[in-house]
Amino acid sequence: MIPWTVTVLLCVILFLFKLEKKTTAKQDGLYPPQVRSIPFIGGFLWFFTKNMSKTFMDIGKEYGPIARTYMGWNELIVLNSPNSVKEAGKVAALGGQADLLITRVMNGKGIIWADDAKEQRKFVLKNFKHLEISKELESTILDEVTRFFDRLKAHENDVFDFKHAFGIHTVNAMFQILFGVRLPPNDPEVQHILDQLEILAELRNPIMRLCFYFPSLADWFPSSLSGKAFLEKFASDFYKSVKRNMEINQKSRTEKLPRNFSDAIMDKVAETSDESSVFHASHDESIPIIIDMIAAA
Repeated sequence: MIPWTVTVLLCVILFLFKLEKKTTAKQDGLYPPQVRSIPFIGGFLWFFTKNMSKTFMDIGKEYGPIARTYMGWNELIVLNSPNSVKEAGKVAALGGQADLLITRVMNGKGIIWADDAKEQRKFVLKNFKHLEISKELESTILDEVTRFFDRLKAHENDVFDFKHAFGIHTVNAMFQILFGVRLPPNDPEVQHILDQLEILAELRNPIMRLCFYFPSLADWFPSSLSGKAFLEKFASDFYKSVKRNMEINQKSRTEKLPRNFSDAIMDKVAETSDESSVFHASHDESIPIIIDMIAAA
């Protein structure tokens, strides 16, 4: 019985590889190169690699900025450069909000996660220009990079967490732009935000990765294993942190004289009487927008 089972399995594997080869041979100039993988399984194996981001980088080096594979019966396009992502954003078929576990937890709010966020994006770009935040952002980033290298020199003979330290200065730059405050590098709030963002960015647990990109699977696993519990805590902690800083900022705020982005968004909410606008106080949209900006940084 065992030899027959092995024979059948070998035949199936050979068939799949033959099918893969045949499919690859049919490619023409209209299709991006196809990543070598087991048919139908395709990219599912990536979720079980030790370093998923490195896997994607290796794919980019071998196949170029645009490649394709399959997730089950669904074709998956891999974009691996800023230009390819920018060009893809112009294609209507590739637009819209992705159905991810975090978009469900965040209820589709914010700029990054919302499908219809035209009003929010217009407000952000307008105020970046009006408050000259772009210039301030450049100056703040240069200042934070200088501080980072000063810390690096001070610890040149010690074990130094390069990535975490740089993250502290990046988040600090955004806090200064959004709220006009600079937090100390050892501030527990900054440390906690970075720890959570690092987990979200890396998704080290394969089950958590699968549930993140295929949220329907989260119903089949405990929330602690699927990552749903973590994402809910992440959203809650982030919300409380931003709300607390906005409340502190509001104590010294002068209406219609914005000093920073937080002031500007508070003015916008105060002057909005149209209940259909996302900036109406009843929609509570200002905090998710700021959360998005910190997470993006």
